[in-house]
Amino acid sequence: MKYTEDLLKKIIGNNKGTEREVEIPFMLAHLPEPPLKILDVGCSHSNIIYELDKLGYDIHGIDMVQCNPAFEKFYLGDARNMPYNDNEFDYILCISALEHFGKVGTPYKTDKVEDLTADVKAMREMYRVLKKGGKLILTLPVGYGEPHWYMWVRFYNEEVLQRILGEFDIISIRYSYLLKKNGKEQWHTTNKETAENIYSKDKINANVSLLLEK
Repeated sequence: MKYTEDLLKKIIGNNKGTEREVEIPFMLAHLPEPPLKILDVGCSHSNIIYELDKLGYDIHGIDMVQCNPAFEKFYLGDARNMPYNDNEFDYILCISALEHFGKVGTPYKTDKVEDLTADVKAMREMYRVLKKGGKLILTLPVGYGEPHWYMWVRFYNEEVLQRILGEFDIISIRYSYLLKKNGKEQWHTTNKETAENIYSKDKINANVSLLLEK
């Protein structure tokens, strides 16, 4: 879809300087114009559902944390066991969320017992509720990081991606990394090899954005 800088700012909100600066443009660029029935998985700490609702999309959200402000088509629940019908959605969005599923050290205080296969289970559910020919826009951290990250974040590489993607076909993929240039941090497109060797210390410094099809 065509989008404006104003829409980007509204969706990115307080996350300026983070991986949202590459994830959100990727998402909007690969999202057709409405009408579409969309599910946003892991939506509670994001402005996506509110802004896409204003644009006329039939957008629904699911998360284990209550969204604020309240949203009529939000379901408080687990993406590993969703209440939706098979083949219900045209598009699914999962923006910087899957890496937290099943982790006990997140600030969201959702999982009490670590689930090492939570991302695979959630991907299977997303596949189930997505229409045949429907698309999933998925973004994830890449590379490796400080020990404290692993309490609540998974880092991905091609080997792990192949494990979780299951039956999805990759249509588009973009690797990005945060680079300090002329004293200013900026996101740049890179290749898989570079991204997978990026180290994240205080913030996520490498990202992969994928457009997948069922």
